[in-house]
Amino acid sequence: MTVSRHTRNRCTALALTVLAGVGASDGTAAAAARPRADRWAPTVALVRAKVDGVAVGDVGVAEARCPGGYSVLGGSYIIGGGSLFAHAAGATPVPDKNLYRAIVVNPPVNAFAGVGAQDATITAAAICAEDGRPVVFDGPIGPPKHRGGDSTIPDPGLRNGNLPSTVDFRVDEATGVQNGDVRNVNTGCRSGALSVFSGGYTIGDSLWGHAANAAVLSQSNDYSATLVTPPSNPSLGVFRANASIRVLAICAANRRPVVFNDGPTMASARTAARARSRARRTPRMRGTVKLVKKQVGGIVSGSVRTVSARCPAGYVVFGGSHLIGGNSVLTHPMAAAVTSKTNSYSVTVVNPPVNVNAGIPRTTATLLVAATCTRRATPLVVDGPFG
Repeated sequence: MTVSRHTRNRCTALALTVLAGVGASDGTAAAAARPRADRWAPTVALVRAKVDGVAVGDVGVAEARCPGGYSVLGGSYIIGGGSLFAHAAGATPVPDKNLYRAIVVNPPVNAFAGVGAQDATITAAAICAEDGRPVVFDGPIGPPKHRGGDSTIPDPGLRNGNLPSTVDFRVDEATGVQNGDVRNVNTGCRSGALSVFSGGYTIGDSLWGHAANAAVLSQSNDYSATLVTPPSNPSLGVFRANASIRVLAICAANRRPVVFNDGPTMASARTAARARSRARRTPRMRGTVKLVKKQVGGIVSGSVRTVSARCPAGYVVFGGSHLIGGNSVLTHPMAAAVTSKTNSYSVTVVNPPVNVNAGIPRTTATLLVAATCTRRATPLVVDGPFG
């Protein structure tokens, strides 16, 4: 069902300012052997998908799929509408389907709680990287070169760079997380030759479980997500359920340009072998990733707060993390997005208002946002912890 008209509250208005930050600029692929002193043209693109009319008690899924010739690197999500309790139950790249998936749950609320039922919307944005070429960011991310037809077929004008992949994927999960529990899952790259740079999570089997933390932890080489399941509260509509969480870490070879590639799709085997040989001879590079943090406290009941961590001059945002603290089990993110026009990573959280009928006490939350940034017009390279 599509909602044609909707009254937007403060939550939606703030979330839309985050969405407006995702920009547009086209770029062409760079040659793999280009000297380091030269500027490299961007090899990334942005694809969006939106789902409207997520009614109370429903689950909405927005999938932004990368076109042929690209692989999914990361992404963003924004929840809109008037629901105070709609939250993300998933925000993750799905490598085997080449898409970024955002799942929003608009949980059923007890009719006697005095909380108005409102629909929600979900917008997902996938960051896609050209296959077989070093990942390069240079300002606002534009649309893909492939603009129509079957998104699984590479555009004839998009040439695969034929460099072998330097990326690996790791997954861990936890099940049986009961009401009132907090469960942290760290999915590690587990190798001194690999470093984490992106990831995501998916929550299942619970209408109220949400991720208080979703973070790249370069110091421990993990992608970390913390599942919070509120205590059973029939006054609000929270009933007993065992939740689960699945956490994905995306890792890359240390001191090598990040390259996504399932295999050279548009070149002969001989050309592919030569490309692999060149890649082995390519000098190792220093890491290009920098972390920028911003923290706020005093997010009291009934408030909405957007926090943005901005990359410094000479760097471009490509991902980020958030950590919610404090004594609130209902504070949840409504947006977690790469806003390339402002060169920042922005997160919007909601701390629902006090409601005696619904059993919601007065609480205070904190929010830490971290932007992961890479040097402009330079191949993305990870090499262990970054700060």
